[in-house]
Amino acid sequence: MSFGCSGSPPPKERDCISVDEPADPDGWADNILCAPKSMGLRWSYAGKIAGMRCLQITEPAEPAAHAWTDNYLCQTPSSPWELAWSYAGPLDSFLCERWNETADAHTWGDNFLCVRPAKVVVAAANTRTFELQSSLRLVPFELELEAQRPAGRFAR
Repeated sequence: MSFGCSGSPPPKERDCISVDEPADPDGWADNILCAPKSMGLRWSYAGKIAGMRCLQITEPAEPAAHAWTDNYLCQTPSSPWELAWSYAGPLDSFLCERWNETADAHTWGDNFLCVRPAKVVVAAANTRTFELQSSLRLVPFELELEAQRPAGRFAR
């Protein structure tokens, strides 16, 4: 995954989506998130998207008028990835990508979108449930993506 400003087109195996919050005047209109097509990501600045697994993206230091309480990054229900958001540093056991809009003074420098393979739950013939780790390996998608040490609070 990579977060940044729009520019050259993404490679064929990647999708890039706008992560704009139109109510925030602090430079968000040109920000994009690029990720493997298999993640099936979509962005909403107006609540969760029906039929998708959605993760709230928020920064509590933002003024209410900037409307960051209803922003969601959504993925297809079958996506083999678990996403997590932190507005206080990277999370342990995830690979995390910093989200920082330098034109926005409301403490975005410590915000991270984090990813790891999802867990798969399998029910075994009415007896018990087994939890299996996905067989996908977690590898960096680009050189900018680095594993970071955890700090502070987080939301999932």
